[in-house]
Amino acid sequence: MDAAVFDAAALQAAQARQQGGAPAPWRAGADAPVAGRQLEASWHHYKLQFAPGGGLEARVSAALAATGGPAALRGLEPAAAAALLARLHGDLDQLHPFDAECRPALREFLAAFAAAGGWVLDWAPLSAAPVERDRLCVACDREVVARSFPGLHQGRAMTTTNKAEYEAYARFLAPFAQWPGLAALLVTALRAP
Repeated sequence: MDAAVFDAAALQAAQARQQGGAPAPWRAGADAPVAGRQLEASWHHYKLQFAPGGGLEARVSAALAATGGPAALRGLEPAAAAALLARLHGDLDQLHPFDAECRPALREFLAAFAAAGGWVLDWAPLSAAPVERDRLCVACDREVVARSFPGLHQGRAMTTTNKAEYEAYARFLAPFAQWPGLAALLVTALRAP
């Protein structure tokens, strides 16, 4: 990946590399895909709702532009850099811009983005064993849920008529309320070069 370019095309190229070089077209259709998740260590399962399709390339570009690019990472304390990277990961992950699994490409892309901003982002310790992979998956999924159902809390979940919103809280947010968020995990994976 050209370290100077972090745009929608660069993310699309990372996705193609993760697919063994196969083309990575933008997800078609206006639907809001739902993915089933099953954790490795605990076998807990839940559903995750992503953003509706349509205009994904422009929406990815807007999410990337909103960060200020890798230069925005320079001079930040580790916690602030981790928060910026977590926000970007959540924004891109919730868009789920490709039909295939996006997270490996997001990890590749964010590691290069961090490097261009003066940081080393090492995902390996966050996915070394089933428990760590579950923590990372839950942390990433919390970012998606926060965008799919902004401000979701117990009171709203108990009165909603939206089954997906209720399940997002009851089957996912409540059981994992004490687990670390993505920024907290990323701060442990960031270091100066």
